[in-house]
Amino acid sequence: MKAGDGIAPPARFVIHDLYLDADVLLWLTDKGIIKGDINGTIKADIPFRPVISAFKILNKENSFHFSELGHLGDRHIRYNYKLEGIDQDWMEADGIQQAVYTNIPGGDYRFHLRVGDLNGNWSTEQVLIPVVVKSMWYQSRWFRIALIGFIFLVIILILLYRIRQQKKLNQLQQEFTLTLQRELAQNEQQIREQAEILELEKEQKLASEFRQKLYESELKAIRSQMNPHFIFNILNSIDAYVVEKDAQSASKLIHKFAALSRIVLENSQFSMVSVASEIQLVKLYLDLERERFGHIFCFVIQVDDELVKSKVKIPSMLIQPIVENAVHHGIRHLNRRKGKILIRVNVDERKIRIEILDNGVGFTSEPRNSTGSFKTTSFGLKGVEERLRMINGESGTDTAAMLIDKNPKEEDFTVKISIILPL
Repeated sequence: MKAGDGIAPPARFVIHDLYLDADVLLWLTDKGIIKGDINGTIKADIPFRPVISAFKILNKENSFHFSELGHLGDRHIRYNYKLEGIDQDWMEADGIQQAVYTNIPGGDYRFHLRVGDLNGNWSTEQVLIPVVVKSMWYQSRWFRIALIGFIFLVIILILLYRIRQQKKLNQLQQEFTLTLQRELAQNEQQIREQAEILELEKEQKLASEFRQKLYESELKAIRSQMNPHFIFNILNSIDAYVVEKDAQSASKLIHKFAALSRIVLENSQFSMVSVASEIQLVKLYLDLERERFGHIFCFVIQVDDELVKSKVKIPSMLIQPIVENAVHHGIRHLNRRKGKILIRVNVDERKIRIEILDNGVGFTSEPRNSTGSFKTTSFGLKGVEERLRMINGESGTDTAAMLIDKNPKEEDFTVKISIILPL
C-alpha cells in the first residue's frame, strides 16, 4: 500500500486478521499478506476544499447539498457538517452528501462544512455560510408578547367577572337576608296577632260560657217562678171540683194534671226542648183548662210535620204562659160566645214562627173585676219577653222577638201573639 490509499485495504480484499509491529501494519487477507507503513499512510494533507452545490432554506425544512470539485462520487472522501446553535458536534454526512434540518427556530445561524478522507484527515479549509431563519408569525416575539398580554387580559377579565359575580352573590345574599328578616318580623307580628286573637277568643269563650251559665240560672229562676204560678191555678180548679162534689171530673183532672206535671218537671230540667214535647205540654194544659171552665172554649193546634219529626229545639215553657194568658184574661170573660184558641207552629225563612190566636175580650174591652190592661201586665208575657231578651243577648242578635197584633186579619180572632225564634 502506498501513501494516500488509507490504513485498511480496499473492500475487494477479505481481511482475516491484522498485526502491528512498531510502525508496520500487516493484514492477513484472502489474497495474501499486505504490508503498510503507518507513518506513510495515516498522515496526509487534504489539498481540496468542499463546495456547497445547492441549498434550500424553508421554515419547515432546510437542506444543504455539497461536494468536492474533481472528486464527485469518490468513496474515499467523507463530509462533516455542523450548524451552530443546533448541533453541538460535527455530524457525519450520508451517502447522498446532504444535510437536512427541520423545524429550525427563527434566528441567526452559521453552517460549517469540511471534507476528509477515510483515515480521519480533514481539510484545513472549511465552508462557512451564515444562515438567517425568519420565525413564523406565531413564533415571533411580538406575537408571544401579544399572546402573553392576551392571556393576562383574559385572566384579568375572568378575575373581574368572578369579582362581579361575587358582588352579585353577596348582594343577593344581603337581599335574601333582608327579605328573610322582614318575613321573620312579619311572622312574629302575625304570631303576636294570632296570640292576641286566641287570647281574645279565649276570653270571649269564657265570657260566653259565663253568660250562658248566667242565662241558664236566670231561665231556671223564671221557670221556678212560672211553675208554682201554673200549679196554683190547676190546684184551684181541682179544689172547685171537690167543692162541687164532682169526683169523676176531679179524678180525670187529677190524672191529666199528673201527666202535665211530669212533663213540666222534665222540661224544667232543660232550657231547650223539642217542639213535640212543648206542644204536648200545651195540649195537656188546654185540656185541663177546658175541663176546669166547663168547655167554654175549643182549641186547634197546627204544627208542621217535618218540624215535629226534626231535632229542632225551642225554649221550654215558652208557649204555655201565652196560652194561659189567653184563657184567663181573654176567653174566660166572654159572655155570649164560645171561646176559640188557634196555635200554629211553622218554619218561615229560616226562622221558627209560633202564633197564638184567641177570640177573647182583647185589648179594647175591660174584663170584670179588672182595673188595668191585663195583657201587658200579665206575669206570663213579662216572663216570655225576658226570656227572648236573654236569647238575643246570648246569640248577639235581635232575631228572637214577640209581636202583639191587637187587630189580626184572621176572622173571629181578636188577638194574635207571634213569637219569632232563630232556627
